[in-house]
Amino acid sequence: MLSVIGAPGALPAADLQELGVARVSFGPFTKRVALRALRGLATDLYGTGVLPVDTPPLN
Repeated sequence: MLSVIGAPGALPAADLQELGVARVSFGPFTKRVALRALRGLATDLYGTGVLPVDTPPLN
């Protein structure tokens, strides 16, 4: 089994699979995406005081 860390600019998961990679870990990158979204929401709430109309549902 070969594991790699996925990072911005890395090969797509399908290409890694063809090369024999069995597991791709994205480490802190998923947290970065979530924190960026949270920062954007906080900026909107601080600026307008309301949730953005295009806020996606959770389900």
